[in-house]
Amino acid sequence: MGGMAAEHAAGRAFAEAAGTPADAPWVADVDAQVHRLDQAARMRWPRVQLDVAAFAAHLGARVGQPTDVLAALGTLHPTDLFLACACAQQDPAALRAFDREYLQSLGRMLARLNPPRVIVEDVAQHLRDRLLLATADRPPGISKYGGRGKLAGFIKVVAMREAMARLQRRAPTDEPEEVAKLAAPGHDPEFDLMR
Repeated sequence: MGGMAAEHAAGRAFAEAAGTPADAPWVADVDAQVHRLDQAARMRWPRVQLDVAAFAAHLGARVGQPTDVLAALGTLHPTDLFLACACAQQDPAALRAFDREYLQSLGRMLARLNPPRVIVEDVAQHLRDRLLLATADRPPGISKYGGRGKLAGFIKVVAMREAMARLQRRAPTDEPEEVAKLAAPGHDPEFDLMR
């Protein structure tokens, strides 16, 4: 019976997180696909430690209950979700990879705004706190990343919003036109990207 419990464990974890029965007819196919995605993600992030069932559940929570589960799974950015999931679980290698891959390049991401170096450093620290640290009343912000767009795009939107807010507080009368346009009421690029 122990073999049955382990059979298709990733597929069952995916199904349960997606809110579907763990004995759904597609569980074996999803299990195989999750293992392929897991292998690809481990090639991209070789030092990151993440249990395949945890990764499967993370994917399942983002897919939900579509008619065609495998097609829905194909719309996600699995290597980005793998890193995001591992960061949410505080894997040290994932946190280092996130910092190296995304936070160290914030200056380039924010180049359009031409912020002073101190703003870039403040934004990087804010992103570390907001995205990577849990508080008593909320999980790490990275857990909100849905995987529909690239993780770099998600981070850029969050970073741009934070940099714009800091620039506006610093010199509200010397607001660049680009900042005003992006900060206009009703325009929510972070929400658009997460969809």
